[in-house]
Amino acid sequence: MSWFEMDAALFTAVLGHDVVHHLATMPSHLDEPETASASSSSAELQARLHDLVEQKGERSMARKRVLLRLHALYGGGDDEGAGYT
Repeated sequence: MSWFEMDAALFTAVLGHDVVHHLATMPSHLDEPETASASSSSAELQARLHDLVEQKGERSMARKRVLLRLHALYGGGDDEGAGYT
């Protein structure tokens, strides 16, 4: 799975340009086999994504959808959250 323009536009609108640039330069878990190192970095990324989505007490539906999509791309199930964008 590659970085889709639709994903980039959604992530930019909700999370901002810096986060989108960072995520666009990171490899997706779907592009390469899972290793112990990749697993720990995936867990770290998920924790950071969760912090971004829940920052400042914001719990908007758009931010939650972005988290689900990012989870699907960078550490979750292959299609988990795909229908939320």
